[in-house]
Amino acid sequence: MAWNVSHKLESVEFTLYLPRPDEWADVSMKAVGRASTRRAALWVYQETFNDELDAVKGYGPADAIHHIGLVCMQDRPNTLERLNFALSGGLSWCQDELPGL
Repeated sequence: MAWNVSHKLESVEFTLYLPRPDEWADVSMKAVGRASTRRAALWVYQETFNDELDAVKGYGPADAIHHIGLVCMQDRPNTLERLNFALSGGLSWCQDELPGL
């Protein structure tokens, strides 16, 4: 018997991995989307940051956590593909410009 359950994002767990003070290592972040209707995670997103990326692009771990949290609040992605789609701008990056604008 196959169950056809539509899993809905209910929570997101963020883990920030910090280097020890005595080592020069990158900072990494993991976000895990979960639903009570599924034992395994809906999706797992990981990203690694270094000082160069933060200095050049102005994008760091706090920015990533904020952006993922905002996307999850607004779009409730239930797959990694949907999360990545929303993080990359969603439909605003896929639609053609309207004529006359």
